[in-house]
Amino acid sequence: MDAASVDGVFRDLWEVSQIELSDLYTKLEKGLFLKQRDAQFVDTMRQMFLFEHSTTAESRIPESLMASLFHTLGQCDEVNVVPNAIERLCVAILKEVSPSEQTRVYQVNSDNSNSVMSSIPSSLTLPVVACQFDEDILTKTMTQVIHWISTVGIDPSAQITGLLFATICGFYHPKTLSMEQKPVVMRQVIEWLNSASLSQAPNPYTHKIFKKESEQNVTEIDGSLNTGTFTLMNIGQYYTPDQMLTIHSFSVLRKWLLLYDGNDSAQNWQFLPLIQEHCFRVLEQCHRKCRVAADEEVEEAVFQECISILDQLCQIDVQFVPKTFDVIKRQAAKMCHNSDKAVSFLRLLQFILNHGESMMCDPDDVLTTYFSAFLGEKCTDYNVGFETVTFVEANLEKLCRKTEILQKYFPNLFKIIAWSPRNFVSEFVDILPATVTTHTAIEVSRADLSHDP
Repeated sequence: MDAASVDGVFRDLWEVSQIELSDLYTKLEKGLFLKQRDAQFVDTMRQMFLFEHSTTAESRIPESLMASLFHTLGQCDEVNVVPNAIERLCVAILKEVSPSEQTRVYQVNSDNSNSVMSSIPSSLTLPVVACQFDEDILTKTMTQVIHWISTVGIDPSAQITGLLFATICGFYHPKTLSMEQKPVVMRQVIEWLNSASLSQAPNPYTHKIFKKESEQNVTEIDGSLNTGTFTLMNIGQYYTPDQMLTIHSFSVLRKWLLLYDGNDSAQNWQFLPLIQEHCFRVLEQCHRKCRVAADEEVEEAVFQECISILDQLCQIDVQFVPKTFDVIKRQAAKMCHNSDKAVSFLRLLQFILNHGESMMCDPDDVLTTYFSAFLGEKCTDYNVGFETVTFVEANLEKLCRKTEILQKYFPNLFKIIAWSPRNFVSEFVDILPATVTTHTAIEVSRADLSHDP
């Protein structure tokens, strides 16, 4: 569906009258109590979701419909009662009408064994709870979530949902996560990172009753057989639950490192070296030639995330800097002639700028490589332009104090604003003074006038 069609759909939704909306509520409420629900009913739920998603007014759906949505979720643990599509749409609609006093009432009363909430599998309500922005509710729920995450034998899908919930709440509502709970989650995340099996999951759609499928190991991204630890860079047709836990653990790892508090007991964070080793393993995998072209973007995104994790790890404890710095320098040497990897090279540059002083390393060479060669070739690439401007603005003090790179290569920086004149104006207001010296003032003024939008 093209953009014009999408705009047309939302325009129709904005013009829905109150009478039409009441009819939609009634139709949806009646359908939720039917044992057999057809495709037309699913379309009605989608229409309801789209309306709630697109409206700017405060939503106020009928109390009876709210109860019906929660009641439907309460049947999700009964086999074949609620199809997955309806389950997901119920959760999506409840998220859209949150935060509200209506959904909050159901959460507050969830301890009551006679309440609607008491029959609902808790993992289904977590996305709704996370949207309430009520720290009392979030803190109470967090205790149960930490129990799921740290207990062996809990359904892996519930553990994944719990991990994502704890990550979102811990990062955006830090008071909901206690000092004792943080290392508990981190220890479990590290265990999941390094304990997944190498065998692919069997085909869940197979009909071979009497013939057992032979086990196959996951492969590297270049198609070769994996003989090391499983990481999210390994390829399999189907993934086992423990492999999915590994993938999700890596995706939230940096957020949990950002939650590290210098007052935390060092004993609680003894597992940090395992993060370093896991990231080194992932970096090695990221230099393999992708067997499928579509995997190249994934490979680059994982590489960038991996460097950011190592950067944060070294900021937590400087003992990781020497070994990591050697790896980063080797990575930079491999990529210094490949401008197609400009954004990834910028992550390496950030690491060197953050930790190079402690290693007595002059960052001028890698800065020159990026701002001269890479930026000269890629100044028309909006993504490179955005990442470059963000990098310069975030590191303006360091770049001005330690180097003269902005004064030397301001023409390439100005090419970014020349190609995207209205996208980076406010950022360049901050950056421009840093490019001006007694030697560059006239040239900067000319360049500035020539790029005036």
